[in-house]
Amino acid sequence: MLKFLSFTAVAVCLSTAAQACPWASGAYRASVPPDITATVRFNGDCSKADIEMSGGAAKTEKVTAGNKGWSATHGQFDFEFDAKGKRARVTRGGASRTVRMKKF
Repeated sequence: MLKFLSFTAVAVCLSTAAQACPWASGAYRASVPPDITATVRFNGDCSKADIEMSGGAAKTEKVTAGNKGWSATHGQFDFEFDAKGKRARVTRGGASRTVRMKKF
C-alpha cells in the first residue's frame, strides 16, 4: 500500500509541474514584423493576459493551455506562447511569425 501511495504522490507532483506556466505574472514585449509591437502581461496562473498591439488599448484575453504551450487571441492576431517562456508564434490572416518575447 505504501508503494502505491508513493507512486500516486510522485505522479501528482509531475502532473502539476508539467502544467506550470513560465509566463505567469510576467510582462513581455516583442516586435512583430513589419512594424507591430506586442506587449503581453500575464496574470499569476496564466489564465488571462492583457495584450496591447502597437500602442492601442490593452484588452484582457483568455489564455488556454495546450500541448505545446499556451494560446490566446487578440483581435485578428492568434498567439501561441511556447512551453519554455521564450518565444511566441503570432498569426494574422494566415501569415505567421515566431518572435522572441523579451521580459521587461
